[in-house]
Amino acid sequence: IQHDAIQFVPKKETHYAIEVDGGQFSWEGDARSPTLNGIQLQVSRGMKVAICGTVGSGKSSLLSSIIGEIQKLSGTMKISGSKAYVPQSPWILTGNIRENILFGNPYDAAKYDRTVGACALWKDFELFSHGDLTEIGERGINMSGGQKQRIQIARAVYQDADIYLLDDPFSAVDAHTGTQLFKECLMGILKEKTILYVTHQVEFLPAADLILVMQHGKIAQAGSFKELLKQNIGFEQLVGAHSQALQSIITVEVSNRTYETASPRVKACPDPDSNAEQIQGRDEPEDDLSPEMKKKEGRLIQDEEREKGSIGKEVYLSYLTIVKRG
Repeated sequence: IQHDAIQFVPKKETHYAIEVDGGQFSWEGDARSPTLNGIQLQVSRGMKVAICGTVGSGKSSLLSSIIGEIQKLSGTMKISGSKAYVPQSPWILTGNIRENILFGNPYDAAKYDRTVGACALWKDFELFSHGDLTEIGERGINMSGGQKQRIQIARAVYQDADIYLLDDPFSAVDAHTGTQLFKECLMGILKEKTILYVTHQVEFLPAADLILVMQHGKIAQAGSFKELLKQNIGFEQLVGAHSQALQSIITVEVSNRTYETASPRVKACPDPDSNAEQIQGRDEPEDDLSPEMKKKEGRLIQDEEREKGSIGKEVYLSYLTIVKRG
């Protein structure tokens, strides 16, 4: 991390949470081919900013520049307030679910319950043998993609930061759960916070105070949903492409659910996100994913056992007898 890339400004000195002026950033540190170029951005405290664009346009890199992970070549970056970052790939600790959410912070029952509810995790806890005290396997191998995603979102929410940077937070959950997360988490428990969220889903764009359209490492367009639709055909085409993709997904989901209802051999999955995983490679059914979680005491990592002592002569005799017969 480049420690001098960001200037931290006290809250009382500015009403902006994030200010970028002439920002040029590069993963390679090469000014000839910057990853982000000419970034001009002012985000007032409490704003909800959606970031969209095609693959490789610089959406994730923009968030990385705000947390100081990408090298700054020129320009200024000013941040006012604490930050919480949720990456695309869930990061899970080996331990129980509660430990993953608290992340070293003291346990506050009321705050914890609000966080879990906003992140749609109560139903998942009911499926586990010991609820949120059930142990998670290494890197969350025994959990579905959507469960891991919601756990790391809950971890960020529990930190009670001032600025939230969410990199495609709804990619691993189905449409229903994604909508619930957006309403109860981003627009609910975090309604007073500054949030920058990368998304490919059109339904989460109109509620944003500001939409940034990334293209070739630059902010090609910026404005509200209505303003961008009026500006030119570029944003309209992007929204149209996303809408068609979303409609295709919904059609497949409806067809899949109809098939499940008609076929008695197909078992309904208790995981609220599992339908999306079967269609889009997201969450897997709980019955297939987490049989270990129903073990005694909710433990997945057992103590190793080993025996000491000499090998008896019977073992050698059996070995020699088998070899002779072979």
